Amino acid sequence: MRIFIFSLLTMLGCATSIAQQKSIALPVADFFHLDLVVDAEDFEQIRKDKFWNGVFGNIFVDSSSINGKPSTEIYMLGQETFLHINLNQGYWENRTGGGGIIFQSRFPDNLDSIANAWQEFYPDSILRRKVKTSAGDEVSEVAIYSKRDSASPVVPAFYPVFLSFSRSSYLNWGFTNEKINQGISMKEYMHSWDTSLQRKLFRKITAIHVRVTETERQWLESGLKTAGYQNEKNVFSHAEGPTVFIEKTAVPVIPRVSQIDILLAAPVAAKTIRLGKQYIARLEGESMQLLANGR
Repeated sequence: MRIFIFSLLTMLGCATSIAQQKSIALPVADFFHLDLVVDAEDFEQIRKDKFWNGVFGNIFVDSSSINGKPSTEIYMLGQETFLHINLNQGYWENRTGGGGIIFQSRFPDNLDSIANAWQEFYPDSILRRKVKTSAGDEVSEVAIYSKRDSASPVVPAFYPVFLSFSRSSYLNWGFTNEKINQGISMKEYMHSWDTSLQRKLFRKITAIHVRVTETERQWLESGLKTAGYQNEKNVFSHAEGPTVFIEKTAVPVIPRVSQIDILLAAPVAAKTIRLGKQYIARLEGESMQLLANGR
């Protein structure tokens, strides 16, 4: 079983400027997963729902610790990505409606190259560190660090994070050194995690619409450029990753992710189903849209 602990070191802080894009060597990184935070009622509804857990994808629940605080999480697995849905207790208290976009390096032990590339687009503090997952796997984590005033309330935020697993982790998961040297795609990664996912509907996320403040926009834009995204105004595109649409808001709007477009592995009849209180899922053919309430 592959379980993660992410410290999510990105915090609300002061706005900073974005460096102009330069001709630099970017890390080969894939969109890994999307973080969402929900309340207890939604968490239980999603966990027990037979469509989300069994037809759409496979779900497992894990309890871990982040920065010394408990964390309870749903992993909703698809063929080429997953949704990471966190319960708003412990570490996630007061973060309902927040989230993040997580990228993973195709190559192991890639901490320094990710951090150095990101620093070209975000000249302030980039935090890099190595941690161990609850399953004992080593992972390098790179995130923007902006210290939050401890006297200020926690506000649901939206953040980018990069991860790079160790070579020993890939070997433990059954990959050969030859394959590791070639790079591990998300499709290969997810298949090694759970081969039964090929029979599920959840293939991959194709678009993400987010509502962010100016500070978060700077975080997100710099992270997307580090991952190799190109932008035209507020639309960021990538040949292999989901398109990201950014809407800037003066104050935080909940949920921060307003829409998620998903490619299904097989056509389905038109159907509407809830993903907790925050989202309505509309399915038809080979597409699904998760729409925030009120959108």
